[in-house]
Amino acid sequence: MRIGGILALLMAYILLIATFGQFCESKAVKKTSTLYKFYRFMLLPITLPFKPCGIDVPAKIQKQMWAMNNGRTYFVTVFYYILYFGSLFFVYATLVAPITIIFPRVNEEQARLEWIQYPTKQAAINFVPSFMVLITMLCHVSSLISFTTATLRDPNGEKNKDDFDEILYSALTCEDCKTERPARCSHCEQCNKCVNKRDHHCIWINQCVGRRNLFWFNVFLNSTAWACFFAGVINIATIIKIFTSSPSDEMNMFMLYQKKVFKLKIVLQWAITSMPLQFASGLMHLLISLMLIPFGTVHIMQALQNQTTLEKTKKYYLKEGLKRLEWSFFKVEGVDKKEFNKLMKEKKAYLVQKYQAKLEKVQYEEQIYQVLDLKKALKEIDRYNWYSKGALSNLIEVIKDGFTK
Repeated sequence: MRIGGILALLMAYILLIATFGQFCESKAVKKTSTLYKFYRFMLLPITLPFKPCGIDVPAKIQKQMWAMNNGRTYFVTVFYYILYFGSLFFVYATLVAPITIIFPRVNEEQARLEWIQYPTKQAAINFVPSFMVLITMLCHVSSLISFTTATLRDPNGEKNKDDFDEILYSALTCEDCKTERPARCSHCEQCNKCVNKRDHHCIWINQCVGRRNLFWFNVFLNSTAWACFFAGVINIATIIKIFTSSPSDEMNMFMLYQKKVFKLKIVLQWAITSMPLQFASGLMHLLISLMLIPFGTVHIMQALQNQTTLEKTKKYYLKEGLKRLEWSFFKVEGVDKKEFNKLMKEKKAYLVQKYQAKLEKVQYEEQIYQVLDLKKALKEIDRYNWYSKGALSNLIEVIKDGFTK
């Protein structure tokens, strides 16, 4: 179990950095002291791999300590690493460790079944396709790298390349930052700053998901989901393989279940007692994947549409305002599709105004706009996406932002 020992040491190292770093980054320790220099030396294993990416790990950790003093906590982030290495240990143990199986055997003298332990030299890795093992390992590695990068990478870019669409975003001054808020920016109370292309605040990475870490957040979320899925499938496939085979061709658990010798309850008890690690790992990983896969799919769709969770929320509140007769939603009339797309780029396709019961049409810059009824207005708002440039262009933009310094 050498790998298990290595994983335990890694978990201990992360916990030590988290607790020791909180003290060393406080004002009680001078930056010139031997203790602080020793702490920086301990950070070298995680500092050197990120240095080529332009990420200053000690500075990022110091920022996380400051965040904790302002009401945020990084212990959820540390908890991810504990879960990660715990999952990796489960996968390793269920794949590589030899399996000892409990099989039924007929005692002809006493005319009853006996449960006999059959230690095997084979491991689960011999029962499943190699590509599934490879995909599981690649997803695990991808999850670790992308999570760490999303945690350490500042979500704000140097320049904001988006314009105000005058529907979801308009020029405003942030009341907290006391500065002009750029387009697609929103103030986060937990981060205590305006975040560019803010999606949401994620407690796992202990900061907001924004322009520069949206790509890494998506990779982390989806690679974690599929790592758990394939790990669970491997464990369940191992149980099914043992369920349908035995040292004797005359009898196995599947045959006994078919002949109604055992009920399903007994079969489940057999699976839990005979292969407890495989059963627990399979159930845990599949349940986690079933929660994460839909969440990850939604975020991929939003990335392809160049739309954030916050923008979907803004559209929801706009629709609620229409239902409560707070707003009127106008659409330009008397133009063809080509002219409409041109006006859309010029932010002249739609107008939103305070609700007036008798107002049906309005003129703005030589264009006539007609008020839409509630059903049509809700449909137009659902379809509205001024920042989309096409699925491929949107995807390339998210990837580029993920690697922008």
